Amino acid sequence: MPGHDATVEQEILALDDLWADARLRNDVDTYDHLTADDFLGINANGGVATKGERLREFAGSTGVVFTSIMSAERVVRVYRDVAVLTGRTTITGCRDDRPFDGAYRYTHVFARTHGRWQAVSAHMSRLR
Repeated sequence: MPGHDATVEQEILALDDLWADARLRNDVDTYDHLTADDFLGINANGGVATKGERLREFAGSTGVVFTSIMSAERVVRVYRDVAVLTGRTTITGCRDDRPFDGAYRYTHVFARTHGRWQAVSAHMSRLR
């Protein structure tokens, strides 16, 4: 059963905010710092991406630009050195100069290694 640690919950929520902000600014350095080397993400279309692939996306090589990321309904559950954040997000942006938007449910999994939290996995599902 997950424990309740308000300090860790706030830290994970702050990391989630930082993650969204880094995405909006295409901040490769922050994203690199936030994610573990073995990070694996699954996008809303079912595509799987490694940390390196995500870093290239952040660097702008994929033609994706996010203009707004709004998160809500976030819940953090802590299991010792693992934290699972679930939430809802609304995203707007452009892919190859074509606008897109959508509402999603997402899960971010963080692990505490060497005294700091890093994202090890992420998953998004589009809401209809």
